[in-house]
Amino acid sequence: MTMPTSNIHFITGNDEPQIFAAAKALFQNFAGDNPDPFSSDIITVKEGESPANALSQLMTSIMTPSFFGGDKIVWLKHFPGFSDEGTVKNETAVGKMLHGLAERCLAGLPDGVILIMDGVDCDKKLAFWKACQKFAQIQEFLKPDMKNKFWRDDMRTCIRQTAESKGMHLSGDVIDALIDTLGCNTNLVATELDKLLCYCGQNNMPTIQDIIDICTPCGEEQAWALNDSIGNRNLQSALSAIETLTGRDKDPDGRARALIFGAFNTFSNFLNVIAFMEEHKMRRSDELKYYLEQLSPEQKKEFRSQGDTITGMHPYRAKIMADQAKRYSKKEMHQAIISLRNALWQTTTSDIRPLVALENAIISILKN
Repeated sequence: MTMPTSNIHFITGNDEPQIFAAAKALFQNFAGDNPDPFSSDIITVKEGESPANALSQLMTSIMTPSFFGGDKIVWLKHFPGFSDEGTVKNETAVGKMLHGLAERCLAGLPDGVILIMDGVDCDKKLAFWKACQKFAQIQEFLKPDMKNKFWRDDMRTCIRQTAESKGMHLSGDVIDALIDTLGCNTNLVATELDKLLCYCGQNNMPTIQDIIDICTPCGEEQAWALNDSIGNRNLQSALSAIETLTGRDKDPDGRARALIFGAFNTFSNFLNVIAFMEEHKMRRSDELKYYLEQLSPEQKKEFRSQGDTITGMHPYRAKIMADQAKRYSKKEMHQAIISLRNALWQTTTSDIRPLVALENAIISILKN
């Protein structure tokens, strides 16, 4: 008899922390906190070893029954070689072993064998991924991307799931405050939650003030979050990002001035992308994305020589920027630039604090 497909699990994507955490949880679910070494086998790529060697060990292990009978859990742990698969026409040593593993899984594993595989960057266009769709339960974890308008939703899911795995229950406001602090850096989610757990205790729900007190902000990503809030015309989110950024900086006035410059550049880019689309008779952001994708390196170089900045952007980022720019009229964009210019002028010619000048400008821009 062959093993049900539910006994083969494949966990991949490009978000290493989530992949590794999910694989560990899955292994513990099957093997417990103290796995029996006679009925479990963890296979890793050792330093200096070829990933193909680990796959060879895996092939032997999945065909070898448990020492005392019963179920056997085999874990290909944090495998680094999925990106080395290669194509069928240009098959690598790793690719040959992966394709052999896929054939074995498709044919069926012995009864009682549970196979877990995890690792980053398995190419969906290549044979191993396509084969896994036929025989494995696949979990894919992708890094939240600030170029995607749903990145905060992705971070909420990541934080909530990680918190639940630690027995923590976080309110929506606390999760949003943690997102404002971390941006889309999933590498820090588990670490910051552990700090909160230690700081607050198992039975106490963390507060926003707790996050402000002990969590480490990712300033560069938060600056992206502020610009994203401006693009989405979200006043509350923008003010929250400003408060977090300036409140943690050793030089809050300097940070506020930098944010004014950043917001000024955001609206300048909005005007540029709208002008570019009008010049090339584009109405939809999809048209802009497609146009940029088709440009050759020589054409991009020619645009740059003329001082163009749009063609140097990633096509998807340009598309998002175009969508955000369309939330403003040209008059509103020009007025926003004037407001931010005046805010910067106030910081050098009056006693007003840069933070106050920044907040006043953002409120005047986003209040409607």
